[in-house]
Amino acid sequence: MLDRDRYWIRNLSAAVILSTSFGCYVPTGAHLDAHSMHVESVKLDPRTSTPVILLQEEEGARRRLPIWIGVYEAQSIAMGLQRIESPRPNSHDLMRNLVEKIDGRVARVVITELKEGVYYALLEVEIDGRTVVLDSRPSDAIALAIRTGTRVYATEEVLRRGSFVPDGGEALDIEWKVSNRTDLESVLHTH
Repeated sequence: MLDRDRYWIRNLSAAVILSTSFGCYVPTGAHLDAHSMHVESVKLDPRTSTPVILLQEEEGARRRLPIWIGVYEAQSIAMGLQRIESPRPNSHDLMRNLVEKIDGRVARVVITELKEGVYYALLEVEIDGRTVVLDSRPSDAIALAIRTGTRVYATEEVLRRGSFVPDGGEALDIEWKVSNRTDLESVLHTH
């Protein structure tokens, strides 16, 4: 394959990733007040039967940030946390593969806003020495971050409005896990 062909394939792949998989381009923002978080778990909120991802602040008050997400995203995040390989790539595996094929790197994920009960996130992807910042749903960005070993951050504003400090009691105690191969296959066949 000629170098110019590789160049066009790579740029076309980048365009596909940037325009369809993640959403629209968003101007870069420093988010200097962002706190490093780690994915503690994916749980089921017993009050609403809705999956919740719990992020925990790595330093300081160790606040927890619950983000209610969809079933598909919860399953994908749980699979990533448990290091379960799908027989066929799901959407988040595909995004990871595309980024890798264009020699890109997911630099970081930042949960930036909480508006009217909806969280917003930015996904920073480095390609050819440029950082492209993309609008993303937090659940998709986190699922990709787990697969690429990327750091997740939340702004102080988001933590102030949406987090809590654990007091010893845990309101969300039902862990979201893929229990066995049959369960995984049934979930994959429904999506």
